[in-house]
Amino acid sequence: MYVKLFESFLDSTVWMEDDHVVRIWLAMLLLADRDGIVRKPIPGLAHRARVNLSQCRSALDILSQPDPDSQSKVEEGRRILRLDDNEPMWLIVNYEFYRQLQSEQQRREYHAAYMKRYRALKKTQKEESSINTDENVKSVKECEIYGEGPLRHRELDRDLYSKEPKGSSSVSVPPPDVDWIFKQWNECAATYGLTQCRTISPERRKLAQARLGEHGEGSIQAAFNEISQSDLLRGDTKRGWKPTIDWVLKKANMIKVLEGNYREKRGRGGFDPNSAKQKGEVF
Repeated sequence: MYVKLFESFLDSTVWMEDDHVVRIWLAMLLLADRDGIVRKPIPGLAHRARVNLSQCRSALDILSQPDPDSQSKVEEGRRILRLDDNEPMWLIVNYEFYRQLQSEQQRREYHAAYMKRYRALKKTQKEESSINTDENVKSVKECEIYGEGPLRHRELDRDLYSKEPKGSSSVSVPPPDVDWIFKQWNECAATYGLTQCRTISPERRKLAQARLGEHGEGSIQAAFNEISQSDLLRGDTKRGWKPTIDWVLKKANMIKVLEGNYREKRGRGGFDPNSAKQKGEVF
């Protein structure tokens, strides 16, 4: 099974464990089905990870324990859950969340392809508009030469100065896909206990399209990743405030999140989420 690994794996607490734990964890990620379930006898799992049985059982026990230092708070930071005591079957916690994420390079390629199509369509529309305008100007001059009546002049004026020149074809540019933004937010919200987006209203879709056009897919992903770096954005403050998708998609807020304004930098002049003076900058 193919699985994507993200750079954040190097910052996880699993990476700090002994080699046999990391081996088992990587083997389980590769052996999981599309639902994140690993069905493998312990001897077989040990063989695939190239560890002995004792190390395999030790690793499974460590991955099943709560981890207070884990970036994810789902299941108290556990990496796996034993689904059946009678069968060797485990569920990888948050597997669906990471499987759904597209790499930043893929998103950049999608955005680049979309903008290429958009520019090509706009260029075609501009050329067709220019051709039709030239034809209308020529007709006006011919009318003046041959002395045709005022009605003909009014018709030509209407065609010449209308918003859509006569004979022009309307080229529609499809809006960029933003459903992935709300889906990814919901997965992030589930991880950190934030409010999920239940309805994609036209206003929300318009906000998402605007931020996507301004910053690109990679920056949207980076903004959601900033939540793991900020107590404030996770709601882990005395005030208990938590961001919503509407708050994140506001232009000014998106810029602040991307610039890392809400990361904890106490003692170095940075943002302190519990500071009464700086609360006004957020709320």
